[in-house]
Amino acid sequence: MQPLANRICKHAFLSHVLQVDDTHIKSLDRRKAKNIKRASLWCLIGDKGYIAFRYTRNWKAKEAGAFLGECIGWVQGDGYKGYETIAKDRPILLVGC
Repeated sequence: MQPLANRICKHAFLSHVLQVDDTHIKSLDRRKAKNIKRASLWCLIGDKGYIAFRYTRNWKAKEAGAFLGECIGWVQGDGYKGYETIAKDRPILLVGC
């Protein structure tokens, strides 16, 4: 299924407008108290109906930038400050909700 999921994500990134949002989730990590750390699940919705999900180990812009750096065009999201770092020096125009 991973090749299909990657292809869907690639098509979402080719959209003129990409809607992005994340939610915090609990992830197992034996090095943390109670064996749990906070991670993020990102939902990506392209303007041609492609919907993809990406997991990051944390909420830092570096993690999200690893996959969002592939997109070009408009990125519609909330006020997450990390988007500004991700869009810097890339063909991405940030638009609000």
